[in-house]
Amino acid sequence: MNKYFKAAISVLLILGLTFASVSCDKSTKNKSKKKRESKKHERIEVESTPSETEIPETTSENTITIGTNAYFPPYEYFDDGRMLGIDLDIMNEIAFRLNLNPVWIGTDFEDLFMLLEQGEFDVVIAGVTATEDRLAQADFTISYFTNVQVCVVRQDSYFTSVDEVMDSSEHLSFGAKEGTTASMYLEDDLYPKTVNVFSTYDDAISYLDNGLIDVVIMDEAIANEYIDSYSNLRILATPYCEEDYCIAVKKGNTELLDSLNEVIEDMINDGSIDRIAYSYIE
Repeated sequence: MNKYFKAAISVLLILGLTFASVSCDKSTKNKSKKKRESKKHERIEVESTPSETEIPETTSENTITIGTNAYFPPYEYFDDGRMLGIDLDIMNEIAFRLNLNPVWIGTDFEDLFMLLEQGEFDVVIAGVTATEDRLAQADFTISYFTNVQVCVVRQDSYFTSVDEVMDSSEHLSFGAKEGTTASMYLEDDLYPKTVNVFSTYDDAISYLDNGLIDVVIMDEAIANEYIDSYSNLRILATPYCEEDYCIAVKKGNTELLDSLNEVIEDMINDGSIDRIAYSYIE
């Protein structure tokens, strides 16, 4: 057993909940629904050493309690009953370097920041970014990963760029997952009647595949997984926007925040985060 797994992992699941994603830096009659299969993934070994600095203060001694919602592949997801994902591996490695045992708690995304404020978690990691509203509820680390949101369209769509899509937005019907900043920006910037908000990505993609909407805005890594299963769909080459993923910390816990930032910076510099991320993203 390598050093990476010395950290004890407890996964406490609250089932049947939905995921709501993150944010961007801004600049019927269905056919049979296709089922996506999670790609098999083996964890990679990351060379690391525990931190020699003082263990930061957390809710429980020698542990770090992590809030997430594991329905956001490839960042958090289940495969054969095991929770896997980019965020999981990154956070477990951070915990190891801080000499802390990670304890994972799954819950509805909409409750994550409330529970963080109440002290139920030490941190939240779930593909989140520091929006203005969230900054009022929590402190955030430096970015550990930059991702892209993209436009998914049908193969027969004449659009080749995001600019073309936005220029025609008044005449199009858009889809996004509920709670994501994709949905927030679309609702703010476009005609409300053109924006359809779905409880799951599966529903949004199914509507697009069946011709009931014209465009879905979503995370690039997630979009790539759907494209593997839906030959009728494609991703526009130009991005809709970029987003920086951060870890949320209970407001005022500067000791833990500083420790996390130090380890994240080390993992960026030694290439650990890239190795983890690109072991999931092909």
